[in-house]
Amino acid sequence: MSKIEKKTSQDTKKKITATPKISLDNEVLKVMNDHYSSYLNEEVIGRECFSAPDLDSHICNITAKGDGGKRCTRCGNVVGRPCEVTCDVHHFCLSAYSVRLGLSVTKKRSGAAAITYNLRHYDYKNLYKEVMKRHELLQVEEAEEEHGLQEVEDSSKNDPGEIPDGTLMTYSDAAVLLKCSHTNIVAHIERKFLNKVMRGARSYVRRDEVEALQKKLEELK
Repeated sequence: MSKIEKKTSQDTKKKITATPKISLDNEVLKVMNDHYSSYLNEEVIGRECFSAPDLDSHICNITAKGDGGKRCTRCGNVVGRPCEVTCDVHHFCLSAYSVRLGLSVTKKRSGAAAITYNLRHYDYKNLYKEVMKRHELLQVEEAEEEHGLQEVEDSSKNDPGEIPDGTLMTYSDAAVLLKCSHTNIVAHIERKFLNKVMRGARSYVRRDEVEALQKKLEELK
């Protein structure tokens, strides 16, 4: 009699959802002022951008490069170095966003308490890594929910059994080849730079298309 195999963590897909924006209220403002030893007044309360940073923009993300991957001429994208372009509280907003994505959130710890916890337990670099892990899963799930049942126009739609082994790649393998994130692969598909190919419930991209895109990107450097 064969043993019943237990499900591993890899068998269970981790669902990531973003909760509504955290309100920049008096409680959070006090935590922010304590963290930065600053004296921001109530004029900043209700800021729409708070807890929803643009991770692709240098304004919200000190490590984000400019067009063509160029470093900021003012701060060089060095974490902790003052920059007149980047928002002064980008680290705090990143922590607030991490809480929206569930990082360190428990039944007894949420909101301002969770923000404070993440600021104390993660430096900017590691907090950014944790946020991006969850952010990418969130983006992939949203894209799959929107496009998962729609196959793109390619030859696999007509005869899926005719694609030879080795001609398809997982999103993760494609991301390694293109030296980008999982989210970037989804974005390339949405922009029609790559075609998504479905195999059962799993999504793939064509190896030849990924290699062609890699060549184009290298030519632009």
